[in-house]
Amino acid sequence: MGTPSRKTSNGACLPALSGDLYALFFTELARTCNVTASAATVGVSRQHVHHKRRTNKEFAKRWEDAMQQATDVLEAEARKRAMDGYQRPVYQRGELVGYEPCYSDALMITLLKAHRPEKFRDKGFDLPPGSEIVISMKSGKDDGDKDAGMVDVTPGAPEKIESITD
Repeated sequence: MGTPSRKTSNGACLPALSGDLYALFFTELARTCNVTASAATVGVSRQHVHHKRRTNKEFAKRWEDAMQQATDVLEAEARKRAMDGYQRPVYQRGELVGYEPCYSDALMITLLKAHRPEKFRDKGFDLPPGSEIVISMKSGKDDGDKDAGMVDVTPGAPEKIESITD
């Protein structure tokens, strides 16, 4: 006789699965990086495995390991397409005449940003070290006073807040 089903906090019934089925779930998760498909492989819903992940530390650790494995495979394939490229078919008048190498600059940029963010990240709004951002909000009512309703949340901020919309 199998292990009896348990109930979640909302009364839903959790099917009892063997360790072998959970091992198959993790194998599929590492292969596909897809929770729904991996859960379906062992005959449970994604909600079931998410609940198990939230309530079982060992399950959560194995989940994280499987997702890391899947992500490593994706990253390796992205690197391969960026560096080695792939063969794209070339057609003339509807007929295959050969293949040409195709590389992904977008994947190359993404990998560089991930592995060397200090050098390749998007250059956006950078503040010098020690700078503060003044956050202010303006209420929706317009009573003629352009500064009415503005709240400065920075300690030691100037008395008057300049409007950036004028």
